[in-house]
Amino acid sequence: MKELVRKTFGSLVFIMALCLTFSVFGNVNAYALDTLRKGNSGDQVLYLQHTLAKCNVGFTEAEIDGSFGGKTEVALKRFQMGCKLPPSGVVDSDTWTQLSGKTDVKAYSLARDGNTRVSANFKVGEFACSDGSDFILISNNLLGVLENIRSRFSRPVKINSGYRTTAHNARLGAVPNSQHRYGTAADIVVDGVSGKDLYEYADKNIPEIVRGGLGAYYQPGHKDDPNFRSNMIHVDVRSTRARWTDGIR
Repeated sequence: MKELVRKTFGSLVFIMALCLTFSVFGNVNAYALDTLRKGNSGDQVLYLQHTLAKCNVGFTEAEIDGSFGGKTEVALKRFQMGCKLPPSGVVDSDTWTQLSGKTDVKAYSLARDGNTRVSANFKVGEFACSDGSDFILISNNLLGVLENIRSRFSRPVKINSGYRTTAHNARLGAVPNSQHRYGTAADIVVDGVSGKDLYEYADKNIPEIVRGGLGAYYQPGHKDDPNFRSNMIHVDVRSTRARWTDGIR
């Protein structure tokens, strides 16, 4: 009976936190995004491309490269026409507003929004890139996953790595298409909870992770040895299932 009450109460807490995430926090971009056009490059272009890839405008995730070229311009014009905006091929404030409504990933400023809550238990600054960059991307769906884990284990979730700029991701030696670059991934630990327990819970009980990305880490020189498993795991809300134990992603 006590276990049933615990699970029921925990589920209610999680649902309340999730509702707050989507109804109160992170509904619009808090970051003043740049005007973008053909020839631009960088992390904001990456964000643009990642969003366009979700919009059925002939642009795919395989084409994301952070450079605003001809394919990006064509896809953007299609998007603008679909939203009844002038098909200028330039991402102005009106276009950013429409794009923001097509993705769960929102942009924030570390300097301005660092102490702002984006869900019941997480603040913008917790997801900041370790290189100190002001620009931060955070997925609302990822926040839901983290709130789920916090509710299940009734302990704070520490984010070791959230958003990463392209440059910092390269310095770490991570894969070039890391989900961290899109604001859809986090490497996390929960004090007092083993990496094995975190992994198994996420793998079996969180729908976004069942169909998304999940990685385990091991102490150096002990890959796949359960006796040397790290307490940190990687979670991400990509649209295709992925599992690995072979290093940083």
